[in-house]
Amino acid sequence: MQSVRAHRRLEHVRPPASGYPDGIKNGKGNGALINGTARNFAQIIGRRAAVGGIRSLTGLPGWRTIGTVAKYRIDSLAALARQMTFAPADTRLAQVAAAEALLHDVDPAKAYPLDFVVFRVTGYHPHDLPVGEQLTGLALQHDLGQLVEDVSESLDVRTADLREPVLSIDDVTEKFNVTSKTIQRWRRRGLAARRLVFPDGKRRVGFLLSSVERFLARNREHVQAAANFSQVDDRERDEILRRARRLASQCHCCGAEIARRIARHLGRSPLTV
Repeated sequence: MQSVRAHRRLEHVRPPASGYPDGIKNGKGNGALINGTARNFAQIIGRRAAVGGIRSLTGLPGWRTIGTVAKYRIDSLAALARQMTFAPADTRLAQVAAAEALLHDVDPAKAYPLDFVVFRVTGYHPHDLPVGEQLTGLALQHDLGQLVEDVSESLDVRTADLREPVLSIDDVTEKFNVTSKTIQRWRRRGLAARRLVFPDGKRRVGFLLSSVERFLARNREHVQAAANFSQVDDRERDEILRRARRLASQCHCCGAEIARRIARHLGRSPLTV
């Protein structure tokens, strides 16, 4: 497994007039970027990545290189992200969600087979990938986060169209009373971020509320250590208890929801509450 060392990345310019590479758009479901036997994934992704990393994909029609620092640590994940942009929008959206779900499950101390990762993201079991290739959990965690961000950027998804709240970086820093640098560290530890179109029409990084909550559940001690909590005085503590009792009796919310509502009202972090 070699790192991508090219100081450039690929940009999809337009669908090539001569059509897509064989098999890329002929699949079904989450695996629309590869055909039923996954032959093209192995040939285009596996061989080209193994031979020349991300640079070898510049031979595909409709791609060009632009100057930037390479972002992926695993060649095959970089190539998979590029190939996913050929899929229809609804397929890409499903694959982004699948990659985000996998990211939450990755243990950085373990290793994962490449075919398992591809199946979790695309819904297909490629048969011709390099046999026995294992991806370290730490590198996979990093690259899945990058894949989610990159592929979501190729979609025009608006926060208003999603079924759950989306938090901006400022929202998360305020919610947990941490700095933006801390958020960047959390992203490297597995906090998934998508690039979405916000109500002001600008595209920027956003976090699904469910992703933030799953990250919090797995990293509670780390999040708590990073937060700059101020002391709660007796008056505020009494106010928290009063509101908690009322919410518990009136809306029968779970503890986490009660904490979120009180924190939002008092301008505190849910962890503090």
